[in-house]
Amino acid sequence: MTRCPTLTRETDMRVLLCSARPGPSELAEALEREGLVVTIAAMAESLAAIPLHAAQQDAVVIELAELRREEVLLVRGLRSLGLQLPLLLLCRAATADAEREASDAGADDVLVRHASASVISARLRATHRRCAGHPVTRVTCANVTLEPGRRQVFVDDRPVRLTAREFDVLEMLMLRRGAIQTKEYLLGRLYGDTGGRENRILDVFICKLRRKLAAAGAVEIIRTVWGYGYLAEAPAGTRGSPDLPDWARPEDSPGAFRVRSTA
Repeated sequence: MTRCPTLTRETDMRVLLCSARPGPSELAEALEREGLVVTIAAMAESLAAIPLHAAQQDAVVIELAELRREEVLLVRGLRSLGLQLPLLLLCRAATADAEREASDAGADDVLVRHASASVISARLRATHRRCAGHPVTRVTCANVTLEPGRRQVFVDDRPVRLTAREFDVLEMLMLRRGAIQTKEYLLGRLYGDTGGRENRILDVFICKLRRKLAAAGAVEIIRTVWGYGYLAEAPAGTRGSPDLPDWARPEDSPGAFRVRSTA
């Protein structure tokens, strides 16, 4: 997986474009001319890797040949996997019933493929603004609950005392549960930029978080992805773990998606 390009403007919006078509993408190039930063994920058989590659994105666009029942299940599966980003489906055509079912399953917008890049960009930005303006009030992963507005954490409804930095780290992980967060990304969000800070600082926060959550009786939800970063996810079979159809289970290797930046 290639890391996202560094944002050059505060208004840059980062988009993960999932396509079954190999090679260069005319749509990606057109969206970049509209000011978006696009990363391409080439879809393989399993789709469970999309939330992992969407960790540092602002929205997800999926190109589809048709909008059928299988694609509706795809959307529902992605939401079950913890994907919380705006999700736009781009297809050749869609019936009113198909659009309704996709929206009910969790799609934020459905557009026919001949829509212009400027329209797609405008829809993405509008959806992103709506989502950013209405943050979630409670996030649950296994038996751990986080309330961003009140900056409180609970394990089985019992409060857990965290420092401000510890809360910030847990919040970033839980708001995008199931998605890997790089150490550089987490440090950048904590301090504005890495500023030459060593990754050891983040490791200390993670260690303290794990210790405090475990002492409160929490299930182990913070995983280390060696050489990359961390992610929060509920262990299989626990409350808050995704209930996935067989086709969406992560049985494949991390190479199921080949991700590259168009920059």
